[in-house]
Amino acid sequence: DTGWRAMLGYIDPRFWNTKHSLFLGFSGGEATQLMQNTSGKTLHKYAETELDLRGEYAFPLRSGFSFHMGFQFKEQSIDEGYEESYFPPEDGRFLGPTFGLRYQDLKYGSVLVYGTTATLRYEPMFDLLGDDPYNQYTFLAQQYTSLWGEHRLGVRFQAQAAPDSPFSMDSRVDGRFLKTIPDHLYSDTIATVQSSLEILPTHFRWGAPTFVAFYEGGVFREESSSFHFSHGPGMGFRLYLSRIVVPAFGFDLAYSWDTGEVYGFVNVGMQM
Repeated sequence: DTGWRAMLGYIDPRFWNTKHSLFLGFSGGEATQLMQNTSGKTLHKYAETELDLRGEYAFPLRSGFSFHMGFQFKEQSIDEGYEESYFPPEDGRFLGPTFGLRYQDLKYGSVLVYGTTATLRYEPMFDLLGDDPYNQYTFLAQQYTSLWGEHRLGVRFQAQAAPDSPFSMDSRVDGRFLKTIPDHLYSDTIATVQSSLEILPTHFRWGAPTFVAFYEGGVFREESSSFHFSHGPGMGFRLYLSRIVVPAFGFDLAYSWDTGEVYGFVNVGMQM
């Protein structure tokens, strides 16, 4: 897609008391979506305006587990005057609760974080325009180990599914966590696993640059019911700020053994 998107978030790590937390988030923007299959055939092209609102309250259980509950609102408005539209979706407006169970056992370095994180989420979404509701399920597990100094070896697995979601919400469900397929490929990403090595060549008071090498593989589905497997190596760069888990800037290059092409990704801030 081409366009712009803005994100604004507020996190209170000691909401109500020292063990409870609150998250409020807003994002919105405009984009022109181009979606194709692996053969290069154009499936959809349209212009849209997106709006997302989310709030979540979390409290601990025991032994590293915590429970998360909240709400989210998702809206997609299609520009009917966009002359290059090709099979655009209808407008979408959904509201629903969110539930999550998380396990964390982390150790914080001066820049990077080490340890285990696992999250299971369930999000029932109700259509405010009168169509059928749908359910979304997400699972994430990652393990990061310190090698020597602050260098980090990691393994990450992510899977998600929303089998009854309407086309208007597909871009929210799919995400972009499989880097060995291009951004414009219309795909329902089902699962991916990635191993990575991060090297910190130097360290500053404000943070550290980090070089990344990774190999990933994932399963995705096109507009039909056929499944595809994509895999390949990649490398990238991250710029971390001290005590901030999310990189301030980063880019990746990934090679797909399936298509024989190299794909590039540039990320800033929370988008990573």
